Amino acid sequence: MSDANQETHKIAARRKVFKRRAGGANQETHKIAARRMLFKRRSGDANQEIHKIAARRKVFKRRAGDANQETHKIAARRKVFKRRAGDANQEIHKIAARRKVFKRRAGDAN
Repeated sequence: MSDANQETHKIAARRKVFKRRAGGANQETHKIAARRMLFKRRSGDANQEIHKIAARRKVFKRRAGDANQETHKIAARRKVFKRRAGDANQEIHKIAARRKVFKRRAGDAN
């Protein structure tokens, strides 16, 4: 940004700050509105209690599912072993891939 433009920018930026400050009155109005919302929310506490009870029930349901989770863990562990067994194959692949790279590089000279 050239110096002249920078000066213009500074003035414009300063104007924006004043505009923001002028909005202070609106901010007050917002605060009042926000406070009203809070009171509305508080009156919803009874509903929140009902929700808590429902949420607690869900937790029990989830816990009952723990046995299934254990079964899942065992299955997941088996998959890990399968994957590990595949590591040897992966190594072979890496070597083959490396050879291809060398072939490609050798081809660069040509």
